[in-house]
Amino acid sequence: MSKTVEMDKGISILPSYICVDVIKGGKLEIINLPKSANITNDIWIVHT
Repeated sequence: MSKTVEMDKGISILPSYICVDVIKGGKLEIINLPKSANITNDIWIVHT
């Protein structure tokens, strides 16, 4: 997903630890910081 955004194909919500190097290199830009630093990467799936 990071590569897609780098190629100007859109925007995405990405964890900064995944793309810290490209952010520092200026290839990606943070456009909106979350109001809360209490963010998890939990995914919940329910199947019945």
